[in-house]
Amino acid sequence: MNKFSVIGGGAWGTALAILAQQAGHNTTLWAREPEVVESINNEHMNAMFLPKIKLAPAIKATIDMAEAAK
Repeated sequence: MNKFSVIGGGAWGTALAILAQQAGHNTTLWAREPEVVESINNEHMNAMFLPKIKLAPAIKATIDMAEAAK
């Protein structure tokens, strides 16, 4: 499995993370908003930018750019 990081936690970045995860990649989403990171990691959705769309629990979010860049 390849690692895939998306920089940007808006609607477009979240959609890209969904596609990457569905393609079999270990996916991390970087967002600058702590509430977006919390929503993705705890509720498996981006309530701020892409409400009503459930995310796979395998998609992880971080506010730490270094972690996303690993």
